[in-house]
Amino acid sequence: MELAIASVLRGGVVLAILTIMVGLVIMFVHHHDYMPKAGHVSYRSLVGDHYKFPDSIAGVVRSLGNGDGVGIVVLGLVFLLGTPIARVVTGNIEFLRQRDWKMSLVTFFVLAVLLVSFMLGKRG
Repeated sequence: MELAIASVLRGGVVLAILTIMVGLVIMFVHHHDYMPKAGHVSYRSLVGDHYKFPDSIAGVVRSLGNGDGVGIVVLGLVFLLGTPIARVVTGNIEFLRQRDWKMSLVTFFVLAVLLVSFMLGKRG
């Protein structure tokens, strides 16, 4: 069970890091102004007031559809946030497979608390 959980955690972190790195490369390729040759640069002036940060699933999908690096970076962060949830799900599956009903119930409760906390966080 420890190997399965370790694989899920390692895979989730590696996937998140690679996704974020790809997004950063695309951001810098599309926006050369992000890398000033000398002096100070205001990053606020680079995105302007018209820029809408992808702060919802629909926004991330729209940003990915436009090929924005920011959307890819946010997707990597979503992968990173989803890694602990995948770990709990993997643990629950393993406990069910081993017929350890008490630990399965505990991990199901932990999963429910995680999901409720995400929903409450979204509401404000």
